[in-house]
Amino acid sequence: MRFSTPRAGAMTLALLVSTGCAMAEDPAVTPPPEPDETVCGASELQDIVGLKFDVSLLPGGAEPVRVIRPDMAVTMDYRAERLNVLLDDEDTITEVRCG
Repeated sequence: MRFSTPRAGAMTLALLVSTGCAMAEDPAVTPPPEPDETVCGASELQDIVGLKFDVSLLPGGAEPVRVIRPDMAVTMDYRAERLNVLLDDEDTITEVRCG
């Protein structure tokens, strides 16, 4: 294949390379597994959803626990044994789940 200018050749090559990269899947980006809500105890705590958050609502020894408020930065790592307690702007519990 012959190109009329070096720039046209470079642009074509860049297009081919970027197209090939777009098709490849990144093996490091995988969705987390479906959570088993019994691992962290979330299934037994569904009755606290709708209540005002207080640490006394959590069972003794429930660790690790992560309390997540709106717009709070949290890590994206998935830990099946971690209990996540999600709150709204008024500290009402909106969700309890593992992860």
